[in-house]
Amino acid sequence: MEDTNIIRTITTQILTWFREKKIPKKLIGYYYTICHYIIIGFCGFIMLFDNNLIHLIILLIIISLDAFANVVCHNCPLTALEKKYLGKSLATERRKQLRHAGILYKSKHLYESQLELLINVWTLISCKILGILVMRLIKSNILLL
Repeated sequence: MEDTNIIRTITTQILTWFREKKIPKKLIGYYYTICHYIIIGFCGFIMLFDNNLIHLIILLIIISLDAFANVVCHNCPLTALEKKYLGKSLATERRKQLRHAGILYKSKHLYESQLELLINVWTLISCKILGILVMRLIKSNILLL
């Protein structure tokens, strides 16, 4: 039976291209770090400045999928890839900075602090969605009076 899995085919082609071009592992690691920063930055920007319910619900789904991946892998997949290629990750560096500032996590597992952060972000987005819905309800009821 022929293997026609499109994801596996594309992944194999990309990895082959990286090997052929002899791209250093550090460069691949920096790519994952940049992806991490982009995701965090854009999610934060949307969460703070966007009031479109559809956008916020999409963001909520993205955060939910990230939290699910975190639970299943016992680590953020991007963090694992950063660690694989760079020997360090955004999450470990952030944790070191927090410890240096005197803010300590009691848990020794990195994924638990990541999951806590994702739960807090998910909660903030949910509260914003609910707040927008309540404001719209109040506004529509005031207009009806």
